[in-house]
Amino acid sequence: MEVLVAGLALQELEHYKYEDIPAENTIRILTLYPGASRTRLEGRLEFANLDDKPQYEAISYVWGDPTRCEEIIINNKSLALTQSISDALQRMRHETELRQLWADQISINQDDLVERGKQVRLMGQIYKGAMRVLIWLGRDEENLARLALNKFRCLKNIFDDGVQLKKFTEDQKECLETLDDGSWPSLRKFYNLPWVSLCLPGTLL
Repeated sequence: MEVLVAGLALQELEHYKYEDIPAENTIRILTLYPGASRTRLEGRLEFANLDDKPQYEAISYVWGDPTRCEEIIINNKSLALTQSISDALQRMRHETELRQLWADQISINQDDLVERGKQVRLMGQIYKGAMRVLIWLGRDEENLARLALNKFRCLKNIFDDGVQLKKFTEDQKECLETLDDGSWPSLRKFYNLPWVSLCLPGTLL
């Protein structure tokens, strides 16, 4: 079956070619077009100067397998993506609204070592200037996200209450086994996720 994108057969699409970044402190922002879940990703890339305080959200994720097995259509041209960033964009795409995003794999020409070096040096400003940083932890194949989130909320309530925290600390020392309500494994697996273990070294359970 032939897939059409803006009147072009998919196999006829050219590969997307990056334009050179025109000035210092300039980045590329992806405008991700709306779409239903698991439909083809489409969008456009535009330059923005950080000094102008552009509005965008930044994505933080782990590349994982570097194989470019997915794609996004940029200006009717195909840009290959890894599975990880493709999954992230699928999850973060709105169904009815445009979304402005910065993601290193798309916003930086990874084949241009000079550009890549310059853009990496801007990453502190890029994340600081973002309206919000979106973290993609990967697919929840075991449906553990809700259990882990509930455990975090439970622990926060304990840590915010001096009396509960004191009792919790004492229980940890004396009868830790009684605290196992089945939710700890999900939390342990959360801390073993690649993004968490890379960004929060020394916190593994």
